Amino acid sequence: MYVFLFLYVIINNMNYEDILKSDYFNETYKKIEELKKDFYVNHGFIHINGVIKNAKYLADIFCLNQKQKDLLLIASALHDVGYMLGRENHASNGGKLVYEFLKDKMVEEDVNLICRAIACHGGKKEDDFLCPISLCLILADKLDFTKERYKDDGKEHENLPLFKSIEKVILTKEKNNNFRLKIYTTNKELFKNLNNNYYFEKLFEVFRKLKNVYSYEIKVDFIEFKSVN
Repeated sequence: MYVFLFLYVIINNMNYEDILKSDYFNETYKKIEELKKDFYVNHGFIHINGVIKNAKYLADIFCLNQKQKDLLLIASALHDVGYMLGRENHASNGGKLVYEFLKDKMVEEDVNLICRAIACHGGKKEDDFLCPISLCLILADKLDFTKERYKDDGKEHENLPLFKSIEKVILTKEKNNNFRLKIYTTNKELFKNLNNNYYFEKLFEVFRKLKNVYSYEIKVDFIEFKSVN
C-alpha cells in the first residue's frame, strides 16, 4: 500500500521541466525543425519557448490553480508534436502521440486533460474553450507571433515584414471581462489593413469565440515601439 502511494506521488509530480529534459521532447522537436526548415515560421524550440512563456502569464490572468497551471505548461511544451505526422490534423494527432508518451508517467485524468488541450489548441470550436487549460493553450499558441519566430533567410514572403516588425505582444485584463491586447511594432503602417491577413483572421476568430462563450471583450492596440537605446 505504501509503495503504491509512493509511486503515485512520483508519477503525479512530473512537471514541464521534466518534459523539457526528456529525450522525447528534444528529439521530437529537432525532427520537426528539420521537417520545417524551409518554412519561414518556427515550429520548433523557439515557438515552444514562446508558448510556455505566454502560458505562464495567461495562467495568472485566467486564475488557474496550481495543478491546472502545471498541466498547462506540460501541454504547452508538447502541443506541436503532431507535426511529426504532417501539418494537417497536427493538433488531434499530437493529442494521440502525447497520450502514448504520458500514459505510463502520469495519472490518467491529468493525461486526458493535457491531451484534450493539445487536440483542440487550434480553437476551431467553441467547445474547445470550455476547459481553462485548453483556453490558455489556445491563446498562448496564437499570441506567439513576435519577430523571434520568423526568419529572414532571403526568401520572399508577403507577411514577413509585418511579423518581423513585432517586438512584443502583451495581453492584459481590465474591468468587467474586458481584455486589451497590445502589439508593439516598429512599423504601424503595416497593420492598417488586416482584412486579408490569414493569421490575424484566425486570431480575431478566436477572440469572437471567447466573446460567445465567456462574454470576453478583447480590444487590440497597435503601438509604435520605441527602443530605449
